[in-house]
Parts: sequence; structure tokens; C-alpha cells
Amino acid sequence: MNIDDVQNNIQLPPEMQDAYARVVAAGMKVLFSKQTHDAMLQQLSAPGDTATKLGQGIAKVIVFLFNESNGTMPQDVIVPAAMILLLKAADFVNQSGKGQVSDEEIGRAMEILIDSLFEGFGEDRSEFDAALGQEVAT
Repeated sequence: MNIDDVQNNIQLPPEMQDAYARVVAAGMKVLFSKQTHDAMLQQLSAPGDTATKLGQGIAKVIVFLFNESNGTMPQDVIVPAAMILLLKAADFVNQSGKGQVSDEEIGRAMEILIDSLFEGFGEDRSEFDAALGQEVAT
């Protein structure tokens, strides 16, 4: 999965572009700064499948950033920024020789990411799915 292709296809209103860029930049800093990079490497080396580690790990980063922003992070940028951060983390795994993350694993990681975001924000995914189902049915 090509990060640039995904990034180019993210459709955000112009007023959200700056917030999106700030969240991605802050997430990259959390993932790759000298102070936190070792924690990311430990997470990737922990037991478990890569998709779960990526999905849950990026969700934790997003929830941390949201909390650090005192809730001012626009909700509209959360999922697009999280997707890009997940792809960048998967690319890091592939480039660093820590493993190979397939497109199938990235797809599973995205599903885990969304579930983990619901959990991290204390929301019930089943209520969202039910509301979405009703909206689609109408």
C-alpha cells in the first residue's frame, strides 16, 4: 500500500488541512523522536501479531495526542491522520528489517485501529455500527 497514494486521496475540507498536518507531524514526533522511539521499538518487538501491535499502538498515539490537546483536536482529522501514521509505522517496519507488513496485515491493522480508537475514546462501536446500518437502510 503506497502512503502517497493514500495521502493524496484523503479528502478533507480546506479548514481541516492544517489541523490534519499538525496531528500527523505530532504523531511522527511521538513515533520517531529520540525520547519515544525506543518505546515504539519495544512495542513492535513484543509478542503478538504485527497488525494488532500497529493498530493498537497508533490508536494509543492518537488518544495521547487528543488528550495532550485538551480535546481541541478536530474529530474530523483523527481517522485520516491515524491511517497515515499507521502506514508510516508499517513502512518503518518494512524498511528497518524488523519484518514485512503485507497489505492484508495493513488492512487488519486498520480495522484494529478503528476498534481501538472507539475503545480509547470510550465509545461503543456497536452503537455506531447500528446507527450506520440504519442510515444506510434509509
